[in-house]
Amino acid sequence: MTLPRIALLIVCAFLAATPALANDGFSGSYEGRIGEAPAILNLRVSNTVVSGWITQSTGYEIKLSGTLSDGKIVGAASTSRGASFFEAYREFGALVIVFRETGAVTGQAIEVRSEFSPAKETPNSNQATSTGAQRDPQLVGTWTTRGLAHRGDMVLLVKIQMTLGRDGRYSQTSEPVTGSKQGKWRNRGGTLEYRPQESEVWSQIGDYQLRGDHLIMIIPDSAPRVWTREFQDQ
Repeated sequence: MTLPRIALLIVCAFLAATPALANDGFSGSYEGRIGEAPAILNLRVSNTVVSGWITQSTGYEIKLSGTLSDGKIVGAASTSRGASFFEAYREFGALVIVFRETGAVTGQAIEVRSEFSPAKETPNSNQATSTGAQRDPQLVGTWTTRGLAHRGDMVLLVKIQMTLGRDGRYSQTSEPVTGSKQGKWRNRGGTLEYRPQESEVWSQIGDYQLRGDHLIMIIPDSAPRVWTREFQDQ
């Protein structure tokens, strides 16, 4: 079995699940760690069709797709490096996910079984019921994430730092440097907004969820991104 496939299986053993948000018993947000790095799973069930993403703060992403039948999800977990099969079900109150694939060398089936427990959520972190523009004090601080950026024909792994000041100032930098932003920030309900310097136009960065010291940014047509708090502005 190749190292990328081994890494994919290790991902599954470190996730911890939040309580399900829908009657199907599976839809919702899940969080945990891959080694020392936080990981977030968002799972959605529509009728019998299942879709979801696992996103690690280092930028590593896994796409989940499958179907729900008789209280069990069966589908595929895929990354840019390969794929495996998985099934998910409830057992004695726990969420169990089993990943299966065939070893590249031996040809034998490999199986990894993981049980997930409910994750803790920051109280009053959901701002969706508010419609007016404001600055959520829980967002104030410096946040980091990792992602991929293009420089010519090269693809770089970059560390991105975003600072949301208590006074409304916004800044974003990256290492290696791929660009920077400065301006103002605010949130409208559960949506984070940004206004560049010398501009009067506000634009949406994305919807957000707070899970302790992890900020989940949800952008349409993109995998959720996990930001980790470096420090909180006093």
